[in-house]
Amino acid sequence: MEILLSGASTGIGRAAAIQLARKSHSVWAGVRSQKAFDDVIKANVKGLQPVFLDVCDEKSIVECVSQIKKKAGVLHGLVNNAGIAVGGPVEAVKLEDWRRQFETNVFGQVRVIQECLPLLRESKGRIVNVSSIAGKISSPFLAPYSASKFALEAISDSLRRELQRHGVKVVVVEPGPIATPFGRSQKPMAFRRSMLMDRPWPMCTAVL
Repeated sequence: MEILLSGASTGIGRAAAIQLARKSHSVWAGVRSQKAFDDVIKANVKGLQPVFLDVCDEKSIVECVSQIKKKAGVLHGLVNNAGIAVGGPVEAVKLEDWRRQFETNVFGQVRVIQECLPLLRESKGRIVNVSSIAGKISSPFLAPYSASKFALEAISDSLRRELQRHGVKVVVVEPGPIATPFGRSQKPMAFRRSMLMDRPWPMCTAVL
């Protein structure tokens, strides 16, 4: 199967991309930087193909999906994994940071879905939106991040019903704290030091 996975540079995205490729899928690993692109190549995993994808850049999204359509001609799965986390007290977080949070975690995901849907409809494929337990339960100082994940959950619920008649499935994955570069960047410090932090590889193995 041909699968596009965003945010494949590190953590959950990288682990999922590699494991999917090892299960004989053809994985388009979406990355933003040249270094991350080169790192995917260096991983030397059969079926793992890096592709530039910035979910906040309209041109990048269109070019990425066009490249997949041209080279593969089909797309069976989309894993929306790219994301950032903005933390801090609601009172103190600047509106520009709120907007940046939603631009990446919500609007970027929606735009990728919109661009991929014609191909996914043809293949009766699947969309996997990587949310978070924070999309179910919000915590102090994580309101921007939690709000973006709550929004992604709501969008996924609506989209699931909209696409049911087309045979396209919509799935939400809700990880807890994971010991990745993303997870370690979270604030407050108590969250970063949480003993509940799991590792990305076992989590991806369980899901896949």
